[in-house]
Amino acid sequence: MIRICCGLAAALLMGFWTPAARAADASRCAQIADSQARLICYDAVYPPKAAMAAPAMPPPTPVAAAPAVAKGGVSTLFGLLPKKDKPKKADTSLHAVVTEVQMRAAGQLITLDNGQVWQLTEYQRDAFVKADEGVVIDPASLGSFLMSAERGGLSVRVKRVR
Repeated sequence: MIRICCGLAAALLMGFWTPAARAADASRCAQIADSQARLICYDAVYPPKAAMAAPAMPPPTPVAAAPAVAKGGVSTLFGLLPKKDKPKKADTSLHAVVTEVQMRAAGQLITLDNGQVWQLTEYQRDAFVKADEGVVIDPASLGSFLMSAERGGLSVRVKRVR
């Protein structure tokens, strides 16, 4: 068993492996009963990404701008956060008043009193909300957002335009 792993490692280092040879060696690894020896065999056939040499890249420069806080303690970046960042406790929902509703072919544009502009991503024949009406925008699954009127009723999926 050890001889197989050492032979695989030597072939890997010498660069003589073809995809067919790799597949054959991987099938030999699958037949090893001992889990530790099997892992060593697979690591020899397919080296872990951490073991592969990666080009040196400079670290990303941090963004030093602090988000401005708008009405109700909600950040003005609400809805524009990168998908990998989770909203903080204070950013769990946005309460605002509609100042303008524009009917567009791509979807209704709703301008809020805090200056944010949101677009409905679901088709609505009639205006979803009217000017001077309160709305609530909540984060939903997979980085999306749901808008609902404060009066109640259905929620519609929206995306922030500005």
